Amino acid sequence: MQLVIISRLSFIYTRAVTRFALFLLQRVLRKVLRWLWCHGCVCTTDAMDFSAMNGHISVVRWLNCYASARSTERAMDLAATRGHFATLFYLHESCNAVCYLSASTGAAECGHLEILRWLKLVYPHKFDSVTVQAVAASHGWPGSVVQVLCGF
Repeated sequence: MQLVIISRLSFIYTRAVTRFALFLLQRVLRKVLRWLWCHGCVCTTDAMDFSAMNGHISVVRWLNCYASARSTERAMDLAATRGHFATLFYLHESCNAVCYLSASTGAAECGHLEILRWLKLVYPHKFDSVTVQAVAASHGWPGSVVQVLCGF
């Protein structure tokens, strides 16, 4: 019975520390994050994902260099959807990250043309032309933009 209670408390503590770390990441308090890391606190991949989603490239760089949290496909998708091109480019170049099809769909839904062009160039196999065309048409983009993006 004691082992179960200790295990449960450990899980609650770890989860609370992770949530606290995410809270700090969103506010770019790198000094406190560094202190937590030096004292044995571990960041999950959620830390990288949420930092990329919010465009905190300095935190993404720090996590890539020092923390055990590595870039995920979700981080790429969230950065593309939110329009954080610098973060997206850094994840691609420095972390060898890849993305899902939802990156092109999310970027199209939010109207990030520069990111769509880049995704089509770098990840042609992950670019969903049909969905992007449908999303672009629903947003009223000119046909020429859709043709350039989708190659029709």
